[in-house]
Amino acid sequence: MYVDHFFLSCSWCCFNGFQSGTQKGFPVSFIQCIAQFVNGKYEFVFLDSEFFSEEKTNQLGDSFYIRDDHKLVKIRLKEILFIESFREYVHLHIEQNEYIFRKTLSEIEKRLRFNDFIRVHKSYIISLDAVDAVEGNRIQIRTHKIPIGKSYKESFYQSLDLI
Repeated sequence: MYVDHFFLSCSWCCFNGFQSGTQKGFPVSFIQCIAQFVNGKYEFVFLDSEFFSEEKTNQLGDSFYIRDDHKLVKIRLKEILFIESFREYVHLHIEQNEYIFRKTLSEIEKRLRFNDFIRVHKSYIISLDAVDAVEGNRIQIRTHKIPIGKSYKESFYQSLDLI
């Protein structure tokens, strides 16, 4: 199931939806609405919405550009294998190349699509499509072995389509 955004009515305040939404990796908007039962179905009249929040509008599309020396290079999200952090720099691994640029992993994580990428370690974000195998606490992507952090292990395994 693909979850792009989660809306939670403020009238359900006893439900801690913000915590649930952020743990699963998708944004939550608290909205105020009135549900009206009209002609056999519910219609919602929204009084206030945070749908166009900064978190939503800053999400990356299918590609983005990074600066490499004196040129801008287009990176397609589907080409990304994984992203590795080195302090305030990230090392972006794609199919045919690698790039290093100045950003934090947290800044990148906020802008990636939630169901395509997942953080598996304090220093790694991986593309779920790029995973070749999982053995113990290591993820194999091509020739790279990426560690799974203890605090990320459960959410990683939940994101896999196990049969």
